[in-house]
Amino acid sequence: MSALLRSDVSQEDEQKQRVVPTRLGLGVWLAGHTLCVCLFPSQGDSHDYNRLFSTVSEQLKGMEEHQHPNRLVLAQPYVTDSGSSTSTAFQQCMRALHEILPWRWTAVLWDATQLHNMLITIPPLSLRYYPAFLLDGLDRQQAILTTRHVMTRNSQSCTVRSSSWECLSTRRKPRPV
Repeated sequence: MSALLRSDVSQEDEQKQRVVPTRLGLGVWLAGHTLCVCLFPSQGDSHDYNRLFSTVSEQLKGMEEHQHPNRLVLAQPYVTDSGSSTSTAFQQCMRALHEILPWRWTAVLWDATQLHNMLITIPPLSLRYYPAFLLDGLDRQQAILTTRHVMTRNSQSCTVRSSSWECLSTRRKPRPV
């Protein structure tokens, strides 16, 4: 979520400054003047957003007025229809947000489709989550997984003896990298 937010805020920023999102709480990030809240299904309708946002509220109170977020991104990665704005969880979240953000702001909803479209524009994330959308993506992903598996297996067969590495399977020192 942080990479998507960074990319989005960089596009919104007129001065094209690099903005690094700061995690304020569980599923809550601040990047420049954008506050991002991610609603996960595991939070369910019984989630206490007032409690979740209490620490966020304390952090926002210390800001000067010109630093306040004026844009809210509400990410719902498992929602695929526009009916999400009528769910109890969504309404509870919006009420709690209005309490901690009493000033004027605009809201943007990132649903599953929007998140998908954003993910495929960032090559490493696209390769991880949507390899079929990239040229040779499935082959590249398989090569990465195979290399990772070999490296993990090799690292598990090596141990430290005194101050040097020794491979147990071959009883020889590995080549320097």
